[in-house]
Amino acid sequence: MKKYKIFLGFSEVANYYTNLCKGFKKLDIEFYFISYGKNIRNYDIVDDKFFDQKIIHLVVQKIKKNKLNKIIYYPVFFIIRLYLLIKYLIKCNIFIFSYNASFLWLIDLPILKFFNKTVIYSYHGSDGRPPYLNGNYINNGFSLEFIKKFTYVIYKKNKLIQKYADIIIGSPAYCQFFSKTIINTLWVGLPIDLKNKKSAIKKESSSVKIIHAPSTRKAKGSDYFKKIILELKKEGYKISYDELYNVPNSQVLNEIQKSDIVLDELYSDTTMAGLATEAAFFGVPSIVGGYHNNISKDLKNMSLPPSKYVNPNLIKKALTELILSKDKRQSLGKSAKEFVNKNWTPLIVAKKYLMLIKKEKLPEIAYYQQNDIESFYGWGVSKEDLKKFLKIYIRKFGKEALFLSHNKKLVNKILNYIKS
Repeated sequence: MKKYKIFLGFSEVANYYTNLCKGFKKLDIEFYFISYGKNIRNYDIVDDKFFDQKIIHLVVQKIKKNKLNKIIYYPVFFIIRLYLLIKYLIKCNIFIFSYNASFLWLIDLPILKFFNKTVIYSYHGSDGRPPYLNGNYINNGFSLEFIKKFTYVIYKKNKLIQKYADIIIGSPAYCQFFSKTIINTLWVGLPIDLKNKKSAIKKESSSVKIIHAPSTRKAKGSDYFKKIILELKKEGYKISYDELYNVPNSQVLNEIQKSDIVLDELYSDTTMAGLATEAAFFGVPSIVGGYHNNISKDLKNMSLPPSKYVNPNLIKKALTELILSKDKRQSLGKSAKEFVNKNWTPLIVAKKYLMLIKKEKLPEIAYYQQNDIESFYGWGVSKEDLKKFLKIYIRKFGKEALFLSHNKKLVNKILNYIKS
């Protein structure tokens, strides 16, 4: 059997790659994971374990200190990246990248292809999603000119990666710039392993404990959640509510274990992202708002990760139902826990990657064509605000600024949407 040696870089995303490495380890596959920087929420990143990781973190920290340091250390950063490319080009035959990264700003992709390396890109959201469908840009004061310029940057990166990547993993909710077959990220799974985090003790209480842990408040709908909670308290419901904004992941995990319900996000493009997956591991149900009602149809009627996924306008109703029924909370939490234990363990997800690497025959639900996808409502933004923005954006720059000439069906959907 061919011996695989895998390189992974250069970001950690909610412990995805650390957990994937655990799966590779169980399969006795040699791997090397390097990140360019430490996550502010302190995920359990494979951190400072060997020289390459240690030196790259040190140089990145120096660069971030001030402008003078950036001038001094950026050439060093380039030399280190070149060294890493040469070293792992020799050592590894599989390369897994995230967030449009590579060793040398994508210009090394033809080199990897020349040496017949297998290149996999895994997408997680904003690395693929057009900024004009992203609430972080629509609702945070960015100029139309900036959004168009940044959209072009993402588009060009995605198209270049599509040219050289053997495999692209992503969701139909944010892969609009791709035209080739994409591996369904929900089929691959979000590897989760929190066995060493079981420490919090949940105390019996007459009130229902609800938590919300946003990384960004506006896009996650934090103010709206807070408004609903205050309304429910005024109506007499016994609730304790904690908002954990941008706190270390260990603190979030501790509070999840003591909670009855997790409020994830208001405008999500999937039924179970990072926080909801962490809650599922501990058997805690999540409420997720979003518009992708036809997500199962888009993904060939696959069974979706279980959360209470509802239209944003129905969040209060959904929350009230779970507050009133302990049985419903426990049933949903149990289903979510069973799902991640059956489908999303590090070992299972690593085996899915191995299937892709070996080019094994995949089930129909493992892949899709972006041109077949119905939904385009983006992330972190209401339908109403999205429509208003797209009208202004297209009126100013024209439909060409969508950069979707490869997907005329989607262009027409968007144009019809803003006319309706």
